[in-house]
Amino acid sequence: MNPIPIEQAEIHITDISRFKKCRLRWHFSSNLRLNMEPDAPPRALWLGIGVHEGLAAYYDAYKVGGDMTDMCLSTFEEWVKASVEEIRLEYPSLDSERLDAFTEDEDLGLGMLEHYCAWAPTVDDFEVIDTEQSISIPNFIHLEGKGMKVIDEYGVRFLTTIGYKGRGDMLVRAKHDGQYWIYEHKTARVIETERLILEEQPGVYQWAMAKKHDVPVVGTRFNFLRKKVPTVPSIVKSGGRFSAIAIDTTYEAYMAALVDAEFDPMDPTYLEVLEGLKAKGNTFFYREDVVRSQKELEVLIGFLKSAGREMCMNPVIYPAPDFMACKMCPFQGPCIAMHDGSDWKYILQDRYRIRKPDAEVVGPELQDTASVL
Repeated sequence: MNPIPIEQAEIHITDISRFKKCRLRWHFSSNLRLNMEPDAPPRALWLGIGVHEGLAAYYDAYKVGGDMTDMCLSTFEEWVKASVEEIRLEYPSLDSERLDAFTEDEDLGLGMLEHYCAWAPTVDDFEVIDTEQSISIPNFIHLEGKGMKVIDEYGVRFLTTIGYKGRGDMLVRAKHDGQYWIYEHKTARVIETERLILEEQPGVYQWAMAKKHDVPVVGTRFNFLRKKVPTVPSIVKSGGRFSAIAIDTTYEAYMAALVDAEFDPMDPTYLEVLEGLKAKGNTFFYREDVVRSQKELEVLIGFLKSAGREMCMNPVIYPAPDFMACKMCPFQGPCIAMHDGSDWKYILQDRYRIRKPDAEVVGPELQDTASVL
């Protein structure tokens, strides 16, 4: 195995997860291997990054006493402007239709964040300790034998320890009982909570944040934002009233629409809708807690260290075919070419590129390497 640049010799939870699910995808994408990414902007992930930027600014403003809504929305808009310009420069062949899609996502992101800024003050009951927490844990794993071959300005050498790096969204302390929680922001078309206990990344951050701040962190609170804004009711032209068709909205949005249209909220038809919406509550946001004991964290970290050691010691590479996973895999093309004997190396050269040194790995986990524990 050829040596890798020493700055790439670090462990991320995303990398461990991919290694366990499919070694071939891991081989293509890992910073420990080929370190490649698709040569096209990932639209679905782009919106999630932008919303995270807005939420970080929102809670940063809490710490410094600024206008939280203004900070959130202005930060998101500035990020979008800079990001779209970067996309234009990096992908000059991108057609106008695909560029317009990012504009559509900008409108959706602004709507989501505006709605969140109105909703969050009604439920937030915590003190923000830190946002977008960068984590660096030196000597996370110890390697056997010679270690891992790396190269730097002095030449080739071997590392016998590898550090862990990542980033957590937010650490808070609850006002009512003083307990510390990791907050994990998630954007999704549909909110699904059945598998949250299986997610390893929040457990790693719970363990690492407790060490970094020397406080007991009880668990992770997942903060879901649906990728949708409340629907505004439409007026039936023939009757001059709101349509009776059920819509995906909130009590506040429906009431505001009634006021704007100068309709009477006490009208029996509207009153029934309002009472139903109030009883249902706001379905555009949802929070769920996952508590992990110290014993659970110790077991989790032990498993991750074992996987990390295996990743660093030139493991055998093979695929792990799975219908849903393969359908969503960004490396489906070179994988199929490798199976049927086509020139998979040409596909990698033509449709993929080396990941930028400062590129974020986005998905269920977000990563950054800015600071040291």
